Amino acid sequence: LASRRRPHPDPVRACRRAGGRVDDPVLSVRRQSSCKLRRPVPVRDPARGGVGDGLVAVSTGSNELFRFWQHLANAGLVEGSFNGIEGSAGNIYDATGGVNVPRSKLNNAQWFARDMGERLGNTEMFDGSYNNTLLVGGRNGTAMPYNLVIKPEEAWNIDTKLDDGKPATGNIVVALRAPTGRVCTLKADGSAMTQAVGDSVLMDATYALNNSNIGCSLYFRRAF
Repeated sequence: LASRRRPHPDPVRACRRAGGRVDDPVLSVRRQSSCKLRRPVPVRDPARGGVGDGLVAVSTGSNELFRFWQHLANAGLVEGSFNGIEGSAGNIYDATGGVNVPRSKLNNAQWFARDMGERLGNTEMFDGSYNNTLLVGGRNGTAMPYNLVIKPEEAWNIDTKLDDGKPATGNIVVALRAPTGRVCTLKADGSAMTQAVGDSVLMDATYALNNSNIGCSLYFRRAF
């Protein structure tokens, strides 16, 4: 039987059908790609609560920090039902577990997601690349829920099993905050970490395993 050859699809038509443009139809006819796909410009849609840029970002009025969890729940990807809006008028960070963000299994803790970008010289976080980060901490009310919810040894166990076991490096890090009696990390000389800008660069910090009090909150950096 004679073989049947399929006609080669028209590359110009295929490109335009895909939403692209052809800079040089002659090259396309010769089967050399010149199709340029147009990237859609992100447009803010209040009904969806996002701008389509792949970042869970702070944007007044969009409630993107909370629509994120509402969308995941609506899609059946996380358990729960969330209202998709900030907890109090004018406070874009106010997260309440079980209301606009998921509760954590840890006592008095909840999950929070935000694009935190690059952090340098911050008084609450170690330096580094955070981008889309998941935070597990306690409700703050006026800021992100980074209140302390876990003991240093517990944080170290999680970090060791899933990452590098160090509080300032890798994908799992802890908050720099160190209120009196709530020590989470130590400097190389054994002294407690503080909220000083100079301490945010200390990548050789260790967990304060001798502290049995709750003193840490967890950041899962570049989580998605």
